[in-house]
Amino acid sequence: MKLTNHNLEAVLAALPDPVFLITESGRYAGVYGGSDPSYYHDGSHLVGLSMFDVLPRYAAESFLEQIRMCLERRCMITFEYDLGGRDVKGLDDSSGPKDAIHFEGQVSPFEGLVDGEKAVIWVARNITKRYRLEEQLRRISETDPLTGIYNRRRFIAEITERLEEFTRYQEAASIIMLDLDNFKQLNDTLGHQAGDNMLCKVAHACRKVLRNVDLFARFGGEEFIVLLPHTELEVATVIAERLRQTVEHLEPLNANVSPVTTSVGVGCLLMHDSVDSAISRVDDALYRAKRAGRNRVEVQSVADTLANGVSEKTI
Repeated sequence: MKLTNHNLEAVLAALPDPVFLITESGRYAGVYGGSDPSYYHDGSHLVGLSMFDVLPRYAAESFLEQIRMCLERRCMITFEYDLGGRDVKGLDDSSGPKDAIHFEGQVSPFEGLVDGEKAVIWVARNITKRYRLEEQLRRISETDPLTGIYNRRRFIAEITERLEEFTRYQEAASIIMLDLDNFKQLNDTLGHQAGDNMLCKVAHACRKVLRNVDLFARFGGEEFIVLLPHTELEVATVIAERLRQTVEHLEPLNANVSPVTTSVGVGCLLMHDSVDSAISRVDDALYRAKRAGRNRVEVQSVADTLANGVSEKTI
């Protein structure tokens, strides 16, 4: 059976997700479907308007770039973006979702011209629930369940990225590694629950010393590690000493045990580093601190530093 124009309009209106017919200049030529107010806002007022009339300029330019890419490649483009009712001028945001929606956009070339222009069919799917679940699972996979800070997995991923940036742009980055002194004695004297409480206490106190851009992680057992982006070795050494003092001044869990202290190793990324070599060098510095009497800061070796063009003044 061939659909009449009236029937075709009814089919399009019944589509669960909003579908836009948009010209290559960014004008909305048609808006169909997406009528469930729990998932979408009513965008029917957009017809005849340009993206630049109703969207923030950065969003309009980004969307227009996707349209041009789709038309140039002559294939469907899929990408994700956030957009809330308040971001669209003239939209009645009281009848749709209150928060911003995370969309999956599927943009396909339209066969034929619309008012003399090439055009695309843009299907916008609300994937907010899926996106939030994925974000939650990602956070869980990257977080130490005891202390609530990042875990070893997240640290390795981050330092890998920083190494790539360092190789390309030579942007400084440093690493601090901390290991609690005589932690086994605390566990043996007060029990593992007390040890866990102290780990949480140390993590919370150290987090306050660090900047928001610093990545602080539990590396394993009683060992913590910090990645400091855009930080020279000299500055990192000062921060390491602050961390050491912070741990040293924590109130003991029990009068029967000595205050917890930490041995600290510091290093910076060097040319031709790998993840293993960068961490190993800082780990070596930490164990020099252990051998030198604990509760102190040691910096990566002078030989390694000078061989890679870092000034001796930073050591």
